[in-house]
Amino acid sequence: MADTKEYEKKTYNFDDDSLRNDIQKFLVGNDKYKTLISELKNIEILISDFAFLSDGRNYLKFNNHLFSLQKILISIEFTISNVIACCYVGCIADANTLARKFTDDLFFYLYILVYDTKSMQKEIKDAESNIESWVQNKLKDLDISKVLKSIGNSTILSDVVKKYNLENSFKKIGSRLNDFVHSNGQGFYNDNTAIVDTSKYLEQVKQLIGDVKYITITFFILLSICCPCLIMSSDYVDFLEVGEMPPEGSQYLIAPFIAQFIKNNYSLIDQNCLNYLQDNTCMKFD
Repeated sequence: MADTKEYEKKTYNFDDDSLRNDIQKFLVGNDKYKTLISELKNIEILISDFAFLSDGRNYLKFNNHLFSLQKILISIEFTISNVIACCYVGCIADANTLARKFTDDLFFYLYILVYDTKSMQKEIKDAESNIESWVQNKLKDLDISKVLKSIGNSTILSDVVKKYNLENSFKKIGSRLNDFVHSNGQGFYNDNTAIVDTSKYLEQVKQLIGDVKYITITFFILLSICCPCLIMSSDYVDFLEVGEMPPEGSQYLIAPFIAQFIKNNYSLIDQNCLNYLQDNTCMKFD
């Protein structure tokens, strides 16, 4: 009995840092790993800044409900923070599972905004029913594929989705992330990082970051087209709040942190994607 108690103490005493040190020993001092994680942290900061920027702008009136989408953004920020935490302790399966949640939440956010523009055509009745259920915490079995289809078929976004083959890209990323969500093979589980191949793990983290960046840049490109007011710089409103006339055209300025992210990452979609945005929106991307 004494041996059992000693074993339990050794296994579950999380005040002892030896367990964490064993898990992290090949990560903490690895420069490639630090560089990769910094990219995820930049996404976390981006989402946090976007949540701050859009607070107060993303209230919607739906049927008899008035609600804000802010809670979704805050949750997305927490989720990407937890992705980083999982990567830090070597839990790649959990990190990918959370990346799937990150993806689903971003596109559900778009799903609601696109419905609000009344541009979903034949999907509008289904969307109305789904959003009503969501507001009441009764939404069941809404597959992300239906969300993506509705976004892709919307009048306002169908052109860009087809032009850059975004729906197929979504499906490929979703399928890859689902392998980890559903453990579709022995290679899709968390592993003992004391024995895992370091280079293989870094490649898995690199793939994860590639997926997250692609999803994030796609989100902001679609958002720029369907609801540009949410990426607008605060300059215009700031001038109004102090009783001054905003500079001409300042309502078309993009928040600098979003503009920089788009400029740095639009090529993940297509080299000509920035030109498309400049031609098809009123916002100033240069």
